[in-house]
Amino acid sequence: MTQSTRPVAPPPPAPSPLTGWPETRCTLPQAWALGLLMAVAASTWHTSTRAADEPVDVPITRGKVDLSGVKPTLAMPAAPTVPTAPAGPAGGNLQAAPATAAPSAPARPKPRTVAEYAAEAKAKAAAEAAANAAAKGSAPPAAAAAVAVPINAPAKPTAPTSTPSTATTAATPEMPPKPAEQVTASPAARPAMPDKAPDKATPKPAAKTTAAAPAAAPPPRKAPDEGLDKVAVRLVEAMARASAKQDKREAVRSPPKKAADTSTRAAAAHGSAAAHADAHWSYEGDTGPANWAKLKPEFNVCAIGQRQSPIPIDDSATLQGPAEPIGFNYRPSEGSVVNNGHTIQVDVAPGNSIAVRSGNFDLLQFHFHHPSEEQVNGQRFPMVAHLVHKSAEGQLAVVAVLLTTGEANPAIDTVWKYLPVDSGDRVKLPPGVLNLPDLLPKDQRYYQFMGSLTTPPCTEGVLWMVLKTPVTLSPAQIRLFGQLFPNNARPVQELNGRPVREGL
Repeated sequence: MTQSTRPVAPPPPAPSPLTGWPETRCTLPQAWALGLLMAVAASTWHTSTRAADEPVDVPITRGKVDLSGVKPTLAMPAAPTVPTAPAGPAGGNLQAAPATAAPSAPARPKPRTVAEYAAEAKAKAAAEAAANAAAKGSAPPAAAAAVAVPINAPAKPTAPTSTPSTATTAATPEMPPKPAEQVTASPAARPAMPDKAPDKATPKPAAKTTAAAPAAAPPPRKAPDEGLDKVAVRLVEAMARASAKQDKREAVRSPPKKAADTSTRAAAAHGSAAAHADAHWSYEGDTGPANWAKLKPEFNVCAIGQRQSPIPIDDSATLQGPAEPIGFNYRPSEGSVVNNGHTIQVDVAPGNSIAVRSGNFDLLQFHFHHPSEEQVNGQRFPMVAHLVHKSAEGQLAVVAVLLTTGEANPAIDTVWKYLPVDSGDRVKLPPGVLNLPDLLPKDQRYYQFMGSLTTPPCTEGVLWMVLKTPVTLSPAQIRLFGQLFPNNARPVQELNGRPVREGL
């Protein structure tokens, strides 16, 4: 027998603890209606309590909402404005101005060259000359006449002899200006010659004075020496004197620190800068050539090497050969001028080379020494240029061009024009201004020997070729370099039985 089962009715809802009403479930339309009533009640309460000009936020619901008691407002929050750039040429606005970038670190000042200093000195000298000429009344005749005619022009036509007298009177600042009627009355009224009666000879002193006016003007400046302005030479001289005085003052205050400052300069003239960038060496004193080997272990070759450079060359002891000439493959090139503290060095762009001893060597850089490091037949030249080359196998070959006094050299003039005055600065040369063939003489016979770098670390195994015929530099060009580097030449070293050959 099976017992029948009936559905059990749910228990009656318990009363709500908040309202006391029984809790019942509502349908979806009832929930919408309840939500609508609550929204209207909340909106009415908010409207009654808000400020008069406060914007109203009305919730979005389904159905109709009675907004009769709501006072809307048209006030809109101010939108942030974006600054725009000024109108372009066509009248339309450009894009919005970008935000201001954060300030960056101050850039290093641009290197100053000798040409810039010379231009400033020339402008200053011209201004001083003009001021002196104005103070002395030695203006050009045309300018004096242009100023004198409107002021002291006679009221009536007068004899031609009175015109230069009038112009001379106006151009002379020592005498006060005269009224026009005094000038037109008679030339004898001038107090220039009170002991003589007015006659035809009266205008002669005036004419003489007028002719002397141009002579009082400063003479035109003499043309520079083949483009090298002598103002630059005087400028560097003044800088060298000021630097020497400063060095003496620092040496008196702190000698040890001064020794360190003098030696902490840029890379050497030969070889790689990174190889001995921290080397403290110079050309004089405790850090000079006699003590290079004591400064660093790597410099020990400077003292114990058997094939060191430079060397004394004597024609009576040279050997004939090799017979091959040097094949120079030089052309106008780009580059940059560096003042590394030891010399002026020009780093050359690739594309220049020499062919010698069945090998090709690319030109890396060239630099200068004052006086020449090489000694030929007991003679040292005012300067020498070392052109440093390197082969693909790492072999170094240096061509030494002796420099003597004579005509100015255009290639040196170009380098000096962009020469940076301050140590450590680099100035880039404009394209095509450096014509390397101008550095070479027409006669390219040479001396050949094996040697070393002439600066620390004095590495040996360098092929040296010293051209016999020197190239001329003007006295101003040599003097300019000498003011910056009075002595940057290593003394000659022992031959130690090395042969020196003459190349054809």
